[in-house]
Amino acid sequence: IALKFYKHKTDELLAEQVRYYEPEIILMTFAKGLNESSLRLIRQQAPNAVLVGLDGDPWPKLQKGRVALAQNLDILFVTNDGQWLKDYRDEGIKKCYFMPNACDPDIERRHHVSEQWKSNILWVGGLSHSADPSFKLRKEVIEILAKRSDSKLYGCYNKKTIGGIDCIYAMSGTKIGVSINAYQGIRLCHSDRLIRLLSCGAFVISNRFPDCELLYKDGKHLRYFDSTEEFNELVKWYLDHETERKKIADAGMNWAHEQFNCTKIAGYMLDVIESGTYHALWS
Repeated sequence: IALKFYKHKTDELLAEQVRYYEPEIILMTFAKGLNESSLRLIRQQAPNAVLVGLDGDPWPKLQKGRVALAQNLDILFVTNDGQWLKDYRDEGIKKCYFMPNACDPDIERRHHVSEQWKSNILWVGGLSHSADPSFKLRKEVIEILAKRSDSKLYGCYNKKTIGGIDCIYAMSGTKIGVSINAYQGIRLCHSDRLIRLLSCGAFVISNRFPDCELLYKDGKHLRYFDSTEEFNELVKWYLDHETERKKIADAGMNWAHEQFNCTKIAGYMLDVIESGTYHALWS
């Protein structure tokens, strides 16, 4: 209702908050309704502030107004270093940088949970994405999980969605957390599902993506797979070998908390704002 009938008033309230707080840096995550007119009012109230965008979604060109808004920012961070980052650069956005998904170890950690949250295998998310129907692996794996009595699914096959602390409890309570992108072949690109599962202490099995081992090492922090056959083999082996599974789960959680916590990722962002570059393990 606010966007349809009171868009200008909503922008004025936003600009008023900016004026009150006098920020030097403004970070925005492409909220619905935010557009060039919003940014004009923000810049009027904070002409010296650095406007920074953070885009964690795939297919930016399919997001209405996303590229046009990004063109009015000073710096843009995206969670891939492949085609979708290139899409922005092709539109003249030069200060565009890869930045991986972050976790918050204060909340996203392994919790002691009741039986209702425990499972052998967990999937959270939809069955597929209409933007890339050619990628079949995700649907094939979820179909396998749907037939297993020891798995829990949320967000597909008429199962309820889950979020917030309930999602964290479900990830804490599973032995194996499954992460599969809805797309393939995008360098360093993965859903935030992956970092959340790792951070919550699950043993993670993820589909392989280009240069994935620059972020997380196979056999050390998680296990990668490329086919349903390999997925089934990994599930069977690690459910039968609890010591090895727990060792990798602990290492993955500690690695996520150490290397991808919000403070560290914010530090990389500040480095870019101050110097135009940053240095990390993946760069």
